Amino acid sequence: MVSVPNPVLKAVFFLHLFLSVWPLLEFWAPSAYLYYNLLFLLMLLWGIHHKESEEPIFMALVINIASILLDIIVLALRFPPTFTFCAGMCIFNLILRPVTSILTLRPFSWTS
Repeated sequence: MVSVPNPVLKAVFFLHLFLSVWPLLEFWAPSAYLYYNLLFLLMLLWGIHHKESEEPIFMALVINIASILLDIIVLALRFPPTFTFCAGMCIFNLILRPVTSILTLRPFSWTS
């Protein structure tokens, strides 16, 4: 049986990758949505790669928590007039952010 290192971080990465890309299929999401989600995904990749350091996991956690507020602002200011699949994925991403923040915090507490 194959052992996958950091399965929780990899699951969080792929979940947010798909849920961050789908809202960008339409043009209602501002470019800031792309930038802070990309920064979050890069921090997760850095944390997956650099297992010895706690810093990338902590930075990903901070960015994920800040992204909750940023997602609310994006949805409040730029929500499309008709409910679309892309807006729904943005809302679903927002709903899952607290859960993935807790999941991201767990490996951080294990390494301490």
